[in-house]
Amino acid sequence: MSKELRMFYYLISLSLLAVFFAALLGSFFSVLPGNVALIRIEGEIGSQSIFGGVSVDDIISLIDEAERNPNVKVVVFSINSPGGAIVSVQEIVERIKVMEKPKIAWIRDVGTSGAYWIASACDAIVASPFSITGSIGVVASYLEFSGLFEKYGIRYVNLSIPEKKDMLSPYRGLTEEEKKDIMEILNESYWGFLEDVAHNRNMSVEEVTNLSDEGAIMLGKQAYERGFVDYLGGKEKVLEVAREFGNLTRVEVSVYESKKDISELLSDLLFGLSRFELKASQKPF
Repeated sequence: MSKELRMFYYLISLSLLAVFFAALLGSFFSVLPGNVALIRIEGEIGSQSIFGGVSVDDIISLIDEAERNPNVKVVVFSINSPGGAIVSVQEIVERIKVMEKPKIAWIRDVGTSGAYWIASACDAIVASPFSITGSIGVVASYLEFSGLFEKYGIRYVNLSIPEKKDMLSPYRGLTEEEKKDIMEILNESYWGFLEDVAHNRNMSVEEVTNLSDEGAIMLGKQAYERGFVDYLGGKEKVLEVAREFGNLTRVEVSVYESKKDISELLSDLLFGLSRFELKASQKPF
């Protein structure tokens, strides 16, 4: 066996050993002594965590981890998100609703649309007076190039079956019937969103409709005055509320984060990129 081949096998063995110990450490530290679990919801919410967004499966997994940990008495959701896919958001909302431990939402820079929906499912919402929140509504949009095509003499031919199969294609405009179909879907989604926020906040649908200013964004201070937020403040207020809801004499925070699986760790190790992220970690937030 050549020296180069032996070195290759040696590096592979070291990589596998490192992955094994990383997984072992992740398992060992997954149950932490902190009595407050902090889960971050940052960026666009969807089924996968792409482009700096957050995965619904990751969030639900972290909630499960915090619920299983007997040391955790309160869960804080640190929110900095404009919302995201309605199905993914609703899955997180439904999971939060059945949590047995007290849950507190902390809206930081931004907590709008679906992110606010998630916050509304918590027992209390804390926001800075200057946080951007609200935007209770549903939106659908797409790019449409039909005008540009006309300018350059390009013609789009639809051969789909049935004819509406290419609805929302960027190459043609919507017919009036198609616009009506889409608005019906949006309207159904909007009322589901609206009714759930009203229920979560102990408000009537009429109150939410009137106070949300037709889906406009609002500052944390305005949201507090309109009943969409319970407390104004930052980190210290969040710790104070957590202490109150958990009936705690002291607060020790553990930050819960997603970790890479074995295949991802191995791939990163082979290319020298591994960070050994643990599922939960003890560090400042």
